[in-house]
Amino acid sequence: MSSTDSNAHAHTAVELNYNFISIEGNQLYTLAHNFTAHGHPLLIQSATLNKTAVVLNKTGQFIEYSNHANLQSCIGNILHCKAGFTFTFELKFLQAPAVTSKAYILSSSGALHPGIEMYYFNHTFYLSIMTNKLWVLEFPYGFSVEIWHTYKIVWNEVNGLILHIDGMNIFSKIPSENVSVSLQPLSLFIGSSHNHQSNNRPNIMISGMTEIVYITGKRLTLVNCKISF
Repeated sequence: MSSTDSNAHAHTAVELNYNFISIEGNQLYTLAHNFTAHGHPLLIQSATLNKTAVVLNKTGQFIEYSNHANLQSCIGNILHCKAGFTFTFELKFLQAPAVTSKAYILSSSGALHPGIEMYYFNHTFYLSIMTNKLWVLEFPYGFSVEIWHTYKIVWNEVNGLILHIDGMNIFSKIPSENVSVSLQPLSLFIGSSHNHQSNNRPNIMISGMTEIVYITGKRLTLVNCKISF
């Protein structure tokens, strides 16, 4: 067991499987939680990954993960996240992102809103998590983002924020500052920020989403998930 995971493995691990099953109307069905699909995105079978993937390649398309009171999820509500989480997904850009605008991958935080944010801008990945503190990573990439890569975000308050790309530990950082948080987390948007969803064109494909949440205490509410100790 690595030192990075030592704090997380002292707790109960709950795995939430978000592998995509189908899109019906504006509902994107997964085993653990149903997402809202905005802008009629496509669900395809990726020959490269041998699994389903959502295509977000038109203006106004994004996926929304609404906070679910009965689901122990950190990406759905970072305030539920007392002992940390791991979030893994495969991502491919359909074309090289513009260097002059942010290409959003994940967004649930904002002014006074705790949450997670990940975007690509000017050849650099930016990742942040905000609770009552702020963790920020910046990674200038040296690889093609137009092929599939596996991204894994690992966070807990003891070990900080770590980003893995294709199994490689990219970066980690202790919190940079205390922040003022007075509002509830926003819904998690995949493929858009909260400010520009109507005119945003993500040009990404995403697949294989899995979240592992580390939980303290005895009382758990579980929905289509696997537990390990």
